[in-house]
Amino acid sequence: MVKVTSLCTSCLQIMTNPICPSCFVKHVSYWLRDKKLSGNEARDILIGLAKVIKDAEESPSDTSCIVCGERKVNLCTHCFTSKAGRVLKNSLKNEKTLKEFAEDFNTIIWRI
Repeated sequence: MVKVTSLCTSCLQIMTNPICPSCFVKHVSYWLRDKKLSGNEARDILIGLAKVIKDAEESPSDTSCIVCGERKVNLCTHCFTSKAGRVLKNSLKNEKTLKEFAEDFNTIIWRI
C-alpha cells in the first residue's frame, strides 16, 4: 500500500511540484519588480501575499519545498497561484498586468 502524504490542503489533489509559499512569493516579487506599480499597489500586494503565506503555513505538512528544501508545503501550485492572483486582482488597477501574471505564471496548466 502506498502512503500519500503530499496532498494540497485546499483542493486535496496530489502536489507534483511542491513549492513553498515563501519561495513562490519571492518569485512573484521578482516579477513585480519589473512592473510599473505605484508604491501603494506594491505594498498592498506584498501585505496580501504575506497573509497568504501565514495562512498556508498554519496547516502541517510532510512535503518539503523543491526550491529551498527547508519549508514545508501544503498548497499545490494551482491553489497558491489562484490565491496570489486574487491578491493581485484586489490590489492592481491594470488589467494588462493581471493578464501577464496569468501568462507568466502559466496558471492554465495548474487547473484541475
